[in-house]
Amino acid sequence: LGWVSDEVLADGTFEVGLVAPPDLNRRLLRVAAWRLIGAVAESATNVREVSDQAGVTFEVVTGTPGDPDGFATHGHTLRLRFTYGR
Repeated sequence: LGWVSDEVLADGTFEVGLVAPPDLNRRLLRVAAWRLIGAVAESATNVREVSDQAGVTFEVVTGTPGDPDGFATHGHTLRLRFTYGR
């Protein structure tokens, strides 16, 4: 996998562009995406996988509901956009 771009969008979403080898199958692409998601996931995480002609996108919302240890309720949005290289 190659990291080709990253940007914070106007709505606060952190969007990352990645390129995958053309022979990487869907299962292995999904494994790679979840490894990245797992690096930033908090105690409450929702992931939506969307495919189109451009590639595969993983839309992630992650955060922490208020807890007794003092962390305030908060959340983050992340979008991983995978395209296939040539």
